[in-house]
Amino acid sequence: EILGPCKIVYNPDNPLDCGARLWIETFSDIHFVGGSFPATR
Repeated sequence: EILGPCKIVYNPDNPLDCGARLWIETFSDIHFVGGSFPATR
């Protein structure tokens, strides 16, 4: 769960180094099963 605004990025012609062509960008806190990631700036 993303607790705030986010942007879904689809970039099939320029994937990330890990190979991802679709990802989510956010500066908001993220809660997931088993814990959370606080937002950092």
